[in-house]
Amino acid sequence: MLIALLFTVSIRFMYQGGKIKQIEWDCATVTAGDYAAVFNIKHESYIHWRDNVYEAAGGDVERNIAPGLSLKELLKKEIEEKLDGWINDSANAWALEQLYGSNKKGKSQYGGTKVADIVFSFNNAALIHALRKRGQCIAGQDFDAMRAAEAEISELF
Repeated sequence: MLIALLFTVSIRFMYQGGKIKQIEWDCATVTAGDYAAVFNIKHESYIHWRDNVYEAAGGDVERNIAPGLSLKELLKKEIEEKLDGWINDSANAWALEQLYGSNKKGKSQYGGTKVADIVFSFNNAALIHALRKRGQCIAGQDFDAMRAAEAEISELF
C-alpha cells in the first residue's frame, strides 16, 4: 500500500513538473503561427503594381530583381510603416503598454515593428490537376494524351 501511494505521489509530481516545463517552453518559443496573418492580393491590384511600380522607369525590373522579391520587400516596408504609425498614434497609447509592457524605468520596450517573412501562396488547383493528369499519361505510356495534357499546362501558365 505504501509503495502504491509513493508511486502515485511521484507520478503526480512528475506530471505537474512536466506541465510547468511545457508552459515555460511554450512561453519561451515563438512560432510563425503565433504571429501569422493571411490576406488576399487581388489580381487587378497585382497587375497595377506590376505595371506602375515594378516595371516603371527606375523600378526593380531594371535592377533585375524578381517580381516576388520586389513585392515582398514593398509589402514588408508598408506593413511595418503602417503598424508603427498605428502604435505611435496617441489614440492608441494603450497598445504600447498592452503589447510591449515597460521596463523598470517605466519606459516602453517597443523598438519598432519588424515583419519576419512574407510567403506567397497561389491558387494552383487546376495546374496541379493538369500535372497529375500528365503524370498518369506518362505512367500509362499514352504520349498523345501526354502532349494534350502538356498543351493544357502551357495554357494554364
